[in-house]
Amino acid sequence: MPENITINNYRSRARGYFLGQSHPAALAFFRIAIGSLAIIHWAILFRYAPLLYGEYGIIKPEISRAIRQVMGNNMIRWDLVSWTEILAAVFHTTEQQGILVFLCVYGAFLLFLTTGFLTTFSALVCWFLNLVLLNSYQLTSYGYDMFMSNCLLLLVFMPTAARLSFDRLLFRRRSSETLAGFSFFTLRIFLCVIYFFSGINKMVSHQWWTGEAIWRACMQPPFHSFDLGFLARVPVLLTVGSIFTLLVETFYPLLIHIPATRRVILLMAIAMHLSIAMLLGLWFFSGIMIAMNLTLYLGSTHAPPHSVSHKEPTPPAYSHSAS
Repeated sequence: MPENITINNYRSRARGYFLGQSHPAALAFFRIAIGSLAIIHWAILFRYAPLLYGEYGIIKPEISRAIRQVMGNNMIRWDLVSWTEILAAVFHTTEQQGILVFLCVYGAFLLFLTTGFLTTFSALVCWFLNLVLLNSYQLTSYGYDMFMSNCLLLLVFMPTAARLSFDRLLFRRRSSETLAGFSFFTLRIFLCVIYFFSGINKMVSHQWWTGEAIWRACMQPPFHSFDLGFLARVPVLLTVGSIFTLLVETFYPLLIHIPATRRVILLMAIAMHLSIAMLLGLWFFSGIMIAMNLTLYLGSTHAPPHSVSHKEPTPPAYSHSAS
């Protein structure tokens, strides 16, 4: 019997590790946060799309075609130029009209995803259309674009429609506790891999131990949000900020799996990305990283406890009859 109890304890702990967090409201927050960020980014792109793409844009169709030929990748063919050419061949539209139709469809499905209407299908369509956009401006894309594509792909498989969604109102959709728990596990491992390798990559650089990396980033004209010249007189602040970043990213995979330090490391990661947003102006990148960390924080705060019973089974009663 003790062996069976030990095996059950291991099974319960393994289930708690992989499927321990299963609060549906946190997953709904993740869907709404990612969808809202994508809608804001879409609104900016919609405003400036004529200046970027098409015959009269900065990124000429000829440049996109040349990039496709040089890359030699099948996925690069799914870009905005290809889709405008298809629309032009079928519906006889101009490039500008094709770009407008594409962005309108993308914006509509982003709205469906954020409000939780046909959530899984909307997430799949948004992921594919976002991939088309990502392939359209590879030369100017940065961390936010890749993370948005990854998050939209995660939303395809996550049961995010169990709360705060039209799917729940119209179709009475409920969340699978097992799938919800595995979704939190996937998101946690995803962040662990990102932070660990980012921290290791920074640790081998001398600039991150002296604070010079942060100084150079803050002084670059594209990221110059505030006048931080005073930091040259107090370089200790740069060193402290660099070491803080190294510790958060490198030890994130360890501390996130210890219940006593889980919320602390999540709050430290959120504070780090808030600093990046304010000092460097990377609001979209910081926003998507904060959304993922805040989702894990909400899940760890409100997840139902998975207790393991350590009671030994009651031995069977034996009757002692008088002989």
